[in-house]
Amino acid sequence: MRSWMWPPFYAGTALAILGGSAITFFLLDPVKALYWSAAINGLAALPIMVVVTLMGGIVR
Repeated sequence: MRSWMWPPFYAGTALAILGGSAITFFLLDPVKALYWSAAINGLAALPIMVVVTLMGGIVR
């Protein structure tokens, strides 16, 4: 990784750590949050895959 890429990488890592810590401080159950994020991901995956497949199959 190039040296100019380090600050955004570490900023993103710090933001993820702070976000995870904030979840526990606001009395939100992390396991429930993980469950619901996986459920939303599962619902969103099918339409996205269909659109990408249709876009990839177009020959001009």
